[in-house]
Amino acid sequence: MTDALSFIVPMKITSTFPLYAFAMISGVVAIMIALFLGNREIKNFRHDQAMSLEESATKARTYVEEFVRQRNVLVGAFAEDHSELLEQMLAFPDDLMLQNSVQDLVSAYFPTHFAFVAKHPDGDFVPDDLGEFVGDACRMDINTYSDVLNGLSGGGRILREDSVLYEPFIHPQPFNFHFDLTSHWASKNGRAGLLMISFPPSQLVKILAAHETPGHGLLLLREDRPELIEVTSKGWRENIDRAGTLSEAELERIPFRLAVSGTRWEVAYLPSLDLLEVRTAKIQWLTGTAVFVVFMMMVTFTWWYFASERARRRVVLENEALLAQSVGDRTALRTLIDLVPMPIFRNRAGRVEMANGAYAKFLGRPIEMIEGKTVQELLGDELAEQIRKVDAKLIASPGKIKVYEQKVLAPDGRSTRDVVVHKTSMELEGDPVVSTVGAVVDVTKERALQARLEEQAMTDPLTGIANRRKFIEVIRNELQRSERFGHPLSLVTIDIDHFKSVNDIHGHDVGDETIRTVAKCLDQGIRLNIDLAARLGGEEFALLLPETDAEGAMQVSERIRRAIEAQNVDLGDKRLTVTISSGVVTAPGGHTTVRVDQLLVQADKALYASKRSGRNRSTAYTDI
Repeated sequence: MTDALSFIVPMKITSTFPLYAFAMISGVVAIMIALFLGNREIKNFRHDQAMSLEESATKARTYVEEFVRQRNVLVGAFAEDHSELLEQMLAFPDDLMLQNSVQDLVSAYFPTHFAFVAKHPDGDFVPDDLGEFVGDACRMDINTYSDVLNGLSGGGRILREDSVLYEPFIHPQPFNFHFDLTSHWASKNGRAGLLMISFPPSQLVKILAAHETPGHGLLLLREDRPELIEVTSKGWRENIDRAGTLSEAELERIPFRLAVSGTRWEVAYLPSLDLLEVRTAKIQWLTGTAVFVVFMMMVTFTWWYFASERARRRVVLENEALLAQSVGDRTALRTLIDLVPMPIFRNRAGRVEMANGAYAKFLGRPIEMIEGKTVQELLGDELAEQIRKVDAKLIASPGKIKVYEQKVLAPDGRSTRDVVVHKTSMELEGDPVVSTVGAVVDVTKERALQARLEEQAMTDPLTGIANRRKFIEVIRNELQRSERFGHPLSLVTIDIDHFKSVNDIHGHDVGDETIRTVAKCLDQGIRLNIDLAARLGGEEFALLLPETDAEGAMQVSERIRRAIEAQNVDLGDKRLTVTISSGVVTAPGGHTTVRVDQLLVQADKALYASKRSGRNRSTAYTDI
């Protein structure tokens, strides 16, 4: 031990101040690290919460927009397909049998609706029961929307670009809270009219509940009345336990509002202050405890230092026999440094002159095989050269602290660890060579966790394939490659046929298994590390096929469709057969104007063409 510590106190009695300074610097570094880590943890937590809220709100908005868009498409398709029947109902408003026929058709198309009404721009409402089912607000909306018909052209089938479309919002009629979707139609004889169908907000509640971050409140608010709550994950204004409006304090807490296109709604979060404050307080308490422990160690070491100095002076004044006692004191000092759980070291002229137990454990070697060894012997030539450059800068700038990251080979010799090194230079009394001292913080687990979180953010948790975010990122890159190298690029959108019936009849567990079965077939049916299968949401999937023309994409789509049709979902006593409908679109090689949203819209149109043609088929966009 005397030989090991001779660099601190030679056999000629010298001051222990350099060691004291080293210990104090180590303590200050440890306190700085504790404060830095605590502050970073609080910032990371708040940042992660903010990102989680914004991400889930964005997803919820996308689902609400898609829900309204699909319902609008279905209402428009229904009105166009049954325009002649609607014309007859308006021509004979007293014919109850005719009205019942339309009611039966509407119920078949829209099982969850609770009211409908049709009219000419200048005619009466049929059925004429607005007071009971729709109300004055709905009457006012459909009359306002009637003005849109004045902007029709081409036989009453095409809207002018400046025509105002109806944007839904929730009407607060007691016991019948609802929102309306209105579409125009035109019959063969040239007459035009409107069809409005009313729906309960229950599906909107399900969308919010599916995307709400635990502990926080996901809300659907009115755009024209910012304080008005339309829907929450628990219900709507008719059945939630509050007045249906936000207080001024709650309005100030809302961090963002995302407008839902095509509606009068905004998606927003009401963050939980209790959740944020409790987590922050816990981190602050842990940080304070760590700082207190290090501070008490510094106080203890300071006490020891002055006690040691008094002993040293007595040794100088009295006799050399007391020198042995100072060696014991230095042994106690070494023990104290070894108590610090953070790896600490001192390098001098390219050699490790001192290391504590935590540093020895970090390198996986005994202290005797570390102290006195060169940095090259311990860490290898490449890492030693990096350390030499850092040390040279620190020695040239006394008192400067350097914080940097490095990858260090683990004791097993196969894996590496990510570390953050805090280092400074120091001059010991009587030593002409300036040393460097430092502390090491192992952040391997934090970096691995960060990498896992980034991977999870790009993966659909139910199926394990790529999610919508990953798909959009990859397709953008592939479009650029397609443009640069002149290769075609194909996109296939896929929807499980009658999936709502699967959930309604067999339950969501079977629905989830159905989605996993389809995802597995998609992933197995494409080229490894070339193509990409992704779940866009719900029962919707997509395939990205780089360097694939329209014919090849149709072959892939049909092959996968047949494979899925041949699969069965095990229900125990019986098996469920699943089919899909697909839409195929191809961007030609060397394109310069094709956009991601354009391809998705075209693929969706081709998909809906497959649905209208009877499902369980693939349709190319060029064929519709």
